[in-house]
Amino acid sequence: RLLTENIKTLENRLRAGLCDRCTVTQEVAKRKQQRLLTENIKTLENRLRAGLCDRCTVTQEVAKRKQQEFEASQIQSLQHISLLAGEMTNLKKENLKLKDENRTLRAALGKGLSDNSSSNTLDIKQNPDLSPSSGVVALI
Repeated sequence: RLLTENIKTLENRLRAGLCDRCTVTQEVAKRKQQRLLTENIKTLENRLRAGLCDRCTVTQEVAKRKQQEFEASQIQSLQHISLLAGEMTNLKKENLKLKDENRTLRAALGKGLSDNSSSNTLDIKQNPDLSPSSGVVALI
């Protein structure tokens, strides 16, 4: 009987020791998990302090690319406007020259009709800069 009691006592101690060991093991696992979670939080906080999130970065890059495309388009439009303004200036100069030439020819024609003499011949010179074959330059 004493032996049985000793065995039961030892079994109880063994069970208590095993339970204590399980509890200690669980606590160690919980501490390890807590440490990992704390490290992950610190890492995420550092990444957040360091810069923008991935979605924000992508959005920012898309906006930057669209801004560059817009600026390139605007520069191209300004170049076209500049070319057209130059062409318009040239056409205005040509128009003035043609008006001048027309006035001169009308005056000469009027003078020729009033003189009514066949000895005076009208000499009309073709200006190569103002010939119809020069045409308008196409802008592409």
